[in-house]
Amino acid sequence: MIRRYSHQFAERLVFVVLLAMWLATSTVFPAFAQSSTWTTTGSMSTARIKHTATLLQNGQVLAAGGVNSTGFLSSAELYDSSTGKWTTAGSMALARGEHTATLLPNGDVLVAGGLTNGNSQIGTSCTATAELFNRSTGQWTSTGSMTVPRGNHTAMLPDGKVLVAGGLCSDGFIYPGNSAELYDPATGTWKATASMNFSRASAGATLLQTGEVLIAGGNGTSADGRSAELFDASKGRWSVTGSMNTPRGTLQMMLLSNGTALVLGGTGLASDASQFYLPTNGTWHNIQYYVSPPRWGHTALPARRVSTTRPQIHGRTTAS
Repeated sequence: MIRRYSHQFAERLVFVVLLAMWLATSTVFPAFAQSSTWTTTGSMSTARIKHTATLLQNGQVLAAGGVNSTGFLSSAELYDSSTGKWTTAGSMALARGEHTATLLPNGDVLVAGGLTNGNSQIGTSCTATAELFNRSTGQWTSTGSMTVPRGNHTAMLPDGKVLVAGGLCSDGFIYPGNSAELYDPATGTWKATASMNFSRASAGATLLQTGEVLIAGGNGTSADGRSAELFDASKGRWSVTGSMNTPRGTLQMMLLSNGTALVLGGTGLASDASQFYLPTNGTWHNIQYYVSPPRWGHTALPARRVSTTRPQIHGRTTAS
């Protein structure tokens, strides 16, 4: 069963949710490619789920950590789209899954937190440790640990620093937390910042063109699962914005070139429907485009090749 995940991931990683982010200039809503196909590519050397996939500056993809039938993994590997092959990279110091991986401005990748083998009642613990992947050497080095352990959290890069928010373990293993902190790549240290208005884990986030970070959803109560808020790094504070039309967790969020944020998949009633966030007025819009089949816990990376056609999506859109 685990081996099947490796094959499916390799297939999806080539175009990963090809939405062809070539947007029509006459509308705030995006246009999508009329057709797209999936192509089978090389399989990873190690089967894994709940890992991270990071698009590096040289076009390669770094897959790190995760879990399979042997337990949590410390291994990492690189995918080269020009050859369709994976090569083994250096292993992390700590085996982990459900962590975050953030590409830093200098090309290194920061991996932080996650679930790992531990001595809790369920045999799994969260970690506060963090590591840096050096693309030039293919090796990992330790960096400062977060102020609290957390897994299933969210990370985004605002203004050169890494924002980490929410997740499990920060307020107890079972319940999501609302704490947040910032990593400074210049010093390799973390510092607590203002807490979110809502507790959330497995939320979606993206950096808007305004410089604010939009975070939405997460596995919480029904109300929390719809909620969204903005982090202003210059002021170090969160503000509530419009809520999604339906609750969802373990979702993916991507910034489109016209400044809107696209939400894909996730658990909940809206697992196959897409929604768009408009920063200009803080509203969410449903659109008649669906992820098929419905999915959650998936990976979405920006497509390097986009459609040169601009067909419009027809259908009614609704705002919350």
